[in-house]
Amino acid sequence: MKKKPVRGMPGGEEKGLRKVKAVAVALLLLAMTCVALALWAGNRQTAVQGPWGLAVLRAGQVWLSVDEELWRLDAEGRRLQTVSAHEAGLPDAAGTLMAHPQGHLVAWARHSPTLHLLAADTGRPVGRLSPQWPDDLARHADEAINFAFAPDGRVAIATGGGHAVAMFDGQGRFLARTAPDTYRFTNGLWWADGAWWTTDTNRAALVRLDDATLKETSRVALVEQQRDWRFLGLAAATP
Repeated sequence: MKKKPVRGMPGGEEKGLRKVKAVAVALLLLAMTCVALALWAGNRQTAVQGPWGLAVLRAGQVWLSVDEELWRLDAEGRRLQTVSAHEAGLPDAAGTLMAHPQGHLVAWARHSPTLHLLAADTGRPVGRLSPQWPDDLARHADEAINFAFAPDGRVAIATGGGHAVAMFDGQGRFLARTAPDTYRFTNGLWWADGAWWTTDTNRAALVRLDDATLKETSRVALVEQQRDWRFLGLAAATP
């Protein structure tokens, strides 16, 4: 028995089906665009942090990092100058700010392992310091947001989740690191009276390190007055 040929769809129905498909594709693209915009807006909102880092330089300049800008302030907090992260040569919004022994401003850009040296009076780039991390700490290099300088230009960096402090010379060459189990997270860090002071964050203790070797020389346990205070977090010396 011969099979009857399959008749094609009438022209009007075929055009209607194409229109329905086109509308479906357009709606899908619109939905994907809305999702992308929502993700972008969410990331953008997360990136806006407000004031973050503060540094007071020897010459009296006061610098504050705010979102994607650096602000130079006077002693009363009035803004004298605004420098964008791009103008400062930073790849991202500035995080921690620190005074360099030579008088420069040093900025750490979030998600970057490089320390950026900026002119104290203009905030413009004058140099970079790229620490040469040991292999096992390298993955923490762009998360290490706390650092401090010795008077001779050496820099120590607290790695937070790396549970270690590492020290580098003025050209970024690795010099020393702390011994294993010195910390359960370490965040606060400063140089004072010929030694490095750090925080053993989750064990609520201040740890003093040898200036040259980073060997622990003393430990000050902090009494926990309340359970919610068991994490020490950031700490720093004040004049």
